[in-house]
Amino acid sequence: MNGQTSSEAPWSSGLRAARANIVPGLVVQGVMLALLLAYHFHPQTTGLLNRLATVKEHWGYGYSAVSAIIAGALVPELLRVLFFQKGKIHLQNAANLLFTVPFWCMMGTVVDSFYRAQAVWFGNDQTFPVVLKKVIVDQLFYNPLFAAPVTAILYDWKN
Repeated sequence: MNGQTSSEAPWSSGLRAARANIVPGLVVQGVMLALLLAYHFHPQTTGLLNRLATVKEHWGYGYSAVSAIIAGALVPELLRVLFFQKGKIHLQNAANLLFTVPFWCMMGTVVDSFYRAQAVWFGNDQTFPVVLKKVIVDQLFYNPLFAAPVTAILYDWKN
């Protein structure tokens, strides 16, 4: 029954997962907020992140692949080890990475291709109409019709 006991309500496994992931999720959100604030108020961070954008321009899809591997495979596995395994590395962590590294490498390049296509379709201006079009296409078409199903199917296959 997909990890659900017979007397358990369908939503309770989701609630249990949310409770288990609240601290790692808050850590990730805190790091993102710190980076946002540092970018706007700390000139050295602004310079570093702008140089990173230049590296992305030069590396192209290679940068997208590497950054997706870091964000989608390595950081989550590190958080799993730190928060759920109390700092102990298990063989399953390596097995997880055998799936997640190629998966996120592929997804990073797919997302980069999709964003490049949107720049051709709608332009690259940072104006409300352009951003709105990109968000609508991303949230109403790309994510529900491709990204979410592919991710769910492949992770279900892995598990």
